[in-house]
Amino acid sequence: MDKQTFQQYRQLCQEIRELEAEKEALAAGNLPASWPVGGLGGRSWPADKVGEAAARLWQLTELLAQRLNQLIALRKEIEKTIETLQPEERRLLRLYYIEGLNWEQVAERLDYSSRQIRRKQRQIMQQLFPDKPAA
Repeated sequence: MDKQTFQQYRQLCQEIRELEAEKEALAAGNLPASWPVGGLGGRSWPADKVGEAAARLWQLTELLAQRLNQLIALRKEIEKTIETLQPEERRLLRLYYIEGLNWEQVAERLDYSSRQIRRKQRQIMQQLFPDKPAA
């Protein structure tokens, strides 16, 4: 476990949100703008739009399942590490890394300035990972 695990968790959450949005758009019949007008894989469009969308939905479902499994494993690891901290320190890390709030939102919730919150976060990470330089 290291600081990169925390950051990886946030990035994985973002990727999952993006995949879910694409899946919802496809399920609603909206083709992503990234799909070329000429069709997928160089095929021309009246080919099989429904088949292409169904195949992509299947891919997205599989990818989401894989990413969610990764997310669950990372969350367990992070929660285990966070449990060693004081309540306010746990709350700070959970708000930022687990709930995905930005530093300003965390500061507002904890009634600190965002500068103080970032300083506290660096101190906590240094406490958790003393042999690693704080970022």
